[in-house]
Amino acid sequence: MRAPPSDERERRPAQPTLSSPLSHDAKVEPILAEGRTGGEITSEIGELLRLWIGTQMERVDDLVAEAEAKTAAIPDLRTLREIVGEWVVLTYSLQAEVTDLKAEVRSLKARLEARRA
Repeated sequence: MRAPPSDERERRPAQPTLSSPLSHDAKVEPILAEGRTGGEITSEIGELLRLWIGTQMERVDDLVAEAEAKTAAIPDLRTLREIVGEWVVLTYSLQAEVTDLKAEVRSLKARLEARRA
């Protein structure tokens, strides 16, 4: 179990503390003192928010396009069944060929033994 932070090093610098001497009004006053009105500040915040949401939506669009490309690469069920069917047929014919070759080897060994005897 982790102990609570005992010193200021573990606190994030952007995170205000309850004992912070600045209140909300004190933080806003310097911005308003520069000659900007509350409406200008609101429109700037809105513009920043619109840009951020646009960036996030571009990321989502990229992720959706990537997912669609990966999904399109997956063969459909019919294709998978055809592939499995071909594999089964080829495996069966390979087994039959191996069985025939083993029988041929046995017969050749038997003829060789007959000649030696």
